[in-house]
Amino acid sequence: MKNLIILVLLFSISSCLVFKKHKYTEKKIVLSMQNFPCKGNCPVYKVTFYSDGTGVFNYIKNTKKGKDYFKYSIADLDEIILYSEKIKFSEIGNKYYNSGLQDLQIKTILIKEHSVKYNENPPEELRELYNKISIILPVEY
Repeated sequence: MKNLIILVLLFSISSCLVFKKHKYTEKKIVLSMQNFPCKGNCPVYKVTFYSDGTGVFNYIKNTKKGKDYFKYSIADLDEIILYSEKIKFSEIGNKYYNSGLQDLQIKTILIKEHSVKYNENPPEELRELYNKISIILPVEY
C-alpha cells in the first residue's frame, strides 16, 4: 500500500511539472509590424513574430495575396529587443504620427505590448529598428 501511495504521488508531481513547462512555453506575440494603406500603391501587410520562433506574414494589398508562415532565429529577435530597449522604444509612443498627413503610409511596430505608430520623420533609431526587423524576415514582400 505504501508503494502504491508513493507511485501515485510520483505520477501526480511529474504531471504538474509537465503542465508548468507547457504553460511557460505558451505561444505569445513578441513583436509585430504593420504597414497601412496610403493613397498610392504602398505595400500593405502585417508580420507577427511569436515566442516559439515562428511567425506569419499576412499580405493584404499591393503585394501577393495570402499568408506565409516562417521560422526565425530567436537570437536575432533577442538582438532586436535589446536594441529596442537601448533606444527606449517603450517611451516613444506616437510622437511621429500626424493624422493630418493623408498620403504618407502609416507604420506600426509592437514590441512586448508597447506600440509605436508613425508616418512622418521618425528618428534614425526608429528607422534602424524597422530595418533590423525587415532583415530577419525570410519572405519577400
